[in-house]
Amino acid sequence: MNTSTQPQDNRDSREIHQDIRATRGDMEQTLERLDERLSPRAIINGMMDWCDSKLSEQSGVVAEKSADILRIVRNNPIPALLTGAGIVWLIFRDKK
Repeated sequence: MNTSTQPQDNRDSREIHQDIRATRGDMEQTLERLDERLSPRAIINGMMDWCDSKLSEQSGVVAEKSADILRIVRNNPIPALLTGAGIVWLIFRDKK
């Protein structure tokens, strides 16, 4: 009778090492996908796509100007991010 709380594993060490390597490979792929999805460029593109979808519901001058702004932000993401951060900072600076 086995009173141990650990499960029985009848595999040899080679099989266990292969499983470990496979698991490491799977984890590496998952981390790479997460890294790609959480990169600043991917986040900005996701926000821009969301804005595009919301603005596509607009028409006329609003849609035209919005498309121009989105194009500028897409082509210059870092300056746009810094400008946005500066605006947010100015807004919340006076609220303290």
